[in-house]
Amino acid sequence: MKSHPAPCHMYFWRKVVEALELAPFETLLGMKVIQIERGFCRIELPFRLELTQPAGIVHGGAIASLADTAVAVALKEMVIL
Repeated sequence: MKSHPAPCHMYFWRKVVEALELAPFETLLGMKVIQIERGFCRIELPFRLELTQPAGIVHGGAIASLADTAVAVALKEMVIL
């Protein structure tokens, strides 16, 4: 379910999602934006055997990358660079 941001932010969010879809690392992991709005981002990371550690669960590095990407996208508009 995708959130519907205010019209003034539609262009910004579309560009953020497009950039994420083209990002090599996020593409390698298979991340997809599910919901996005100011201060919030939900990203999906589908389970794949290639992302597991020897015990068969998703590797902490993949989960940390998911968290890092979601926080970066959620806060992107809020941070002045």
